[in-house]
Amino acid sequence: MGVRHGRCAVVRRLHSDRPGYRIRGTRCLPALVRNRGSRQLAGCNPYRRPHLRAGPAFPGQWILYQRAQRRRSDRPALIFAITSALGWRSAFFVLGGGGVLWFSVWVLSTASPKLEPVWHDDPREGDAPKEKLARIIVQIIGSPRFLPVLVVAVLINPCLYFSVNWLPTYFAQQHGLLPGSQLGWILTAIYLGVGVGNFLCGAGVLTLTRRGRPLAAARRTVFLLATVPLSICAAVPLMRLSPAVFALVAVNIGLGIWVAMYLTMVQDVSAAHVSTALGLLSGCGSLAGAVAMWAVGRVTQHTHSFALPMAAFSVSAVISAIAGWAASRETSLKGGTV
Repeated sequence: MGVRHGRCAVVRRLHSDRPGYRIRGTRCLPALVRNRGSRQLAGCNPYRRPHLRAGPAFPGQWILYQRAQRRRSDRPALIFAITSALGWRSAFFVLGGGGVLWFSVWVLSTASPKLEPVWHDDPREGDAPKEKLARIIVQIIGSPRFLPVLVVAVLINPCLYFSVNWLPTYFAQQHGLLPGSQLGWILTAIYLGVGVGNFLCGAGVLTLTRRGRPLAAARRTVFLLATVPLSICAAVPLMRLSPAVFALVAVNIGLGIWVAMYLTMVQDVSAAHVSTALGLLSGCGSLAGAVAMWAVGRVTQHTHSFALPMAAFSVSAVISAIAGWAASRETSLKGGTV
């Protein structure tokens, strides 16, 4: 009893000044519960409603959050190092400068006559009558590949949002990791997995096609292999800290492959209106992601466990693989290789 009260006092002292942070009840006993042999902080969630803050400036939101709190956090290690050495404002300039440099290198590397059709419209299309947006959307929805790719969008997007928004809370509740450099390095390793997966997606498909496999078959092989690490997410709540970190790195590598693969699937829905198809499908995926993140918050608040959300993550990956197989099979049946 004394240890439990002492732990609770430390938690209160560390986080009593954090907005949105509260410990249920006036006594300390509800603050620590046992769930499947793991201590968790019940109701102690400093990342309140993270799904409402997700967006293209996700690293920036944590910089501002920690600036408001005036204490170190679970920021990814790169941002942690920059803000520690140069101040919190410098992280925006350094990361923004890196983006400008990356964009410049990308523009120069793609300035090839072979890619001119990508950057410039065909002059012969200037005199063609413009299609109405409603007609374009009807054509996209009528595509035989639309429904399976839509299933992929509404399942893979929530998985990505879950990884970005809820993993810090998972480590805080499941393993008792308070914000600090250790959690920052853990999240850095995990989120780098997404970038590695993006690279492996293209590299894997390219390698298989160069060895003579059809493009559709190469894509199927790659996303089916990526589904394997995603399926182990259901077992993560049962793992200790070190195995859980390695498992989540593998999960995010598979997730990175799937995110890149989803973007290639969109091109198969409508080769003539890729941007419109992407906007329609990704909009549905984002809406599903927002609802899913709200549901994760409700479930973890009532159960104090991530077992159900992570099981749903694995099930979503398997269903996405089935839908992706249907989409790629449709391509191969028609003899196409796009």
